[in-house]
Amino acid sequence: MGRLRRIIAAIAFFFLLAGLSSAYTVTGESFASAGGSSTSANYALYSSMGDGLAASAVTGEAVSPTISNIQFDGKTVISGDYVSANPTITATITDDSSGIDTARSAVELDGSFTYLSALPAGSSYLAGSLNYKPALTVGTHSITFHAADLAGNWATSEALSFKVDSGEVKISGAALNYPNPFNPASGQTTEINYELNINADIVIYLYDLIGRPIKKITCPSGTDGGRAGYNRVTWNGISDFGEIVANDVYIARITQGGKQIGKCKIAVLK
Repeated sequence: MGRLRRIIAAIAFFFLLAGLSSAYTVTGESFASAGGSSTSANYALYSSMGDGLAASAVTGEAVSPTISNIQFDGKTVISGDYVSANPTITATITDDSSGIDTARSAVELDGSFTYLSALPAGSSYLAGSLNYKPALTVGTHSITFHAADLAGNWATSEALSFKVDSGEVKISGAALNYPNPFNPASGQTTEINYELNINADIVIYLYDLIGRPIKKITCPSGTDGGRAGYNRVTWNGISDFGEIVANDVYIARITQGGKQIGKCKIAVLK
């Protein structure tokens, strides 16, 4: 009787395994053929439904493409930041299993899709590296990256909003520095932080409290300190005379074309 029970249990276990091996899989193509399209709303739904539905033959788990290292002109941007009107947008889009399907992977800019297989002149996708160079109008924009691999897996980055401005150069918010105070005698530096609305030639002048010039820092347009968006300019506490400045409070005046557009106070404490 015990032997019969073991046989019945073995048969039941066999049919359980057979049922698990025939799990239903939906591919991105089948969703698209059922009415999905490349409009913004449907494409997002297509991506979210297709993401991870094609499983690895070894592990049974989805292997989706990866989207990472999204930067504008070589720096990371967060939603709400200013960028230049002609940025170089870069991203790493890769897949470790079947490779990226460039005919279905796309950059979505303000709801319009540009596929990696049909990038405009000056833009490229090569060996996992995307260089995308759009011409942007003044206003607020949004960008999302969609990646599909050749096995039908999908990945979608989070939407990022950013702003493009023109006209008069200005600083958004307040200019700040950190750490404050700082000790240049120990090799410590401080960073002057501010956000510009457009690329511009910037000059930072540092003065002591009685107005004597201490240091001049020049930041050409499009470089750190002179680019649209977040800027970080480092000062090591050494004057233009080659000396470490004394303990005091110093005024950093951020200027463009001879006009002050921002300032902050920097304390030195050795």
